[in-house]
Amino acid sequence: MFSAVVSGISNEFPGKSLYDCKNHVISMSEAIIADQIMNELKAIRKDIEFLKDHMVDVDCIMTEDDYLALNEYRKEKDSGELISHEDLKKSMGL
Repeated sequence: MFSAVVSGISNEFPGKSLYDCKNHVISMSEAIIADQIMNELKAIRKDIEFLKDHMVDVDCIMTEDDYLALNEYRKEKDSGELISHEDLKKSMGL
């Protein structure tokens, strides 16, 4: 296969040595691989942008402990156990 390709390239580039033709095929292969790499990088960049746009902020997620603490706060507030910051400072003499 390779020799057929090189033979075809030799016909396209008369006067070039087989070594020059082989290097041309390698350069073409490298160009194709570089193009494939660029396409993959573009796809990866697109995926990363999607992930960034749809990422959830971890601080917005309520854990079970957070939920329990919130319920405890609501119970204390409803029962009148909580006092304001100002009242706390007064009771401490500040």
